Amino acid sequence: MKQTSLCKIAFLAVALWGCSKPITKELITSFPVNETIQGEEIKIPPVLLAPDGIVASEDLLIVSDYKQDSIFYLFELPSCQYLGANGIRGQGPNDFVFPDGRTLSAYPGGFSILDVGAYSIKEVKRSPEQFAVHSKEVFRNGVQAVNGFLDLGEGKICILSPNGVDMDTEYLIIDTNTNESVKVSPYPSLTDNYAKEEPGVKAQVYRKEGVVKPDKSKFAYFYTYFKFFRIHDRDGNLLKEVTVQVEPYNKEYEQDYEKSMQYYMSPRATDKYIYVMCLNLKGSERLVSTVELQIWDWDGSPIGKYTLDKAMYFYAISEKYGKLYGIHPLIEDTIYAFDLPVK
Repeated sequence: MKQTSLCKIAFLAVALWGCSKPITKELITSFPVNETIQGEEIKIPPVLLAPDGIVASEDLLIVSDYKQDSIFYLFELPSCQYLGANGIRGQGPNDFVFPDGRTLSAYPGGFSILDVGAYSIKEVKRSPEQFAVHSKEVFRNGVQAVNGFLDLGEGKICILSPNGVDMDTEYLIIDTNTNESVKVSPYPSLTDNYAKEEPGVKAQVYRKEGVVKPDKSKFAYFYTYFKFFRIHDRDGNLLKEVTVQVEPYNKEYEQDYEKSMQYYMSPRATDKYIYVMCLNLKGSERLVSTVELQIWDWDGSPIGKYTLDKAMYFYAISEKYGKLYGIHPLIEDTIYAFDLPVK
């Protein structure tokens, strides 16, 4: 009897250890699904002159436009009917100094954006009739996040190492409640084809775009010039890194302007999936081509690869309506809508 109990305990300990041990590396050579999906063109008034971000928040689609007097352009979902614009530049409590459209995020009752010029996250009520802004300071001592920013919740933020200079790690996680920070995640070794002695060169070679799981338990970064991504827990511990060897993919870093781009825009996520665009083209071609949507789960497993029949550069996921909405920076009167292949 005692021997049986000890065996059970030993088995349980091994099982628990095995379940908790992280799988840190995986090589993907194919996707379980490879399809083309067709989208709908929805005509809108020609109001999107220089969009730089888009997000879906319940019944609203919000597009930020950094070159216009009004910053945010609101569309009703799922029709994409234009509702109007709001948000102005300035120093007032409801104004925006230098909002970064890449950081547009939905939250219950509204959306948020990083205002780099005001060192703060600004949360906005999403009702077109009421534009109330709540500002939360997130940077002190002159630290800024001009190259990448993720809100990890409860006052914790992740930024890319400032300018990549004199830092061997990729991220700086800051607790804005205490102003304490920790450096996390050593750079990967994907290529040797760059001048190591140049200040900040690693940050350029390993340029990346990130996304946070809505429940704030994980975040992921996808690398612009490589089919490669990493998933971390909220404290920055590496949980998994995934190398995708599905043609075409880069084996080395190209230093000229015509770099081949892979993961080129900010990913979007639900609590189940990560949606990321993969370009597979040279930089100068990125605005004239159809794109590839890859879907992954938060364990880093591939769900599918889908070629979209419309060119776009910015996109949002509406979990409520099961749609992907996209816009093209050179087309001011069209929103593209796709049914999500998985929800």
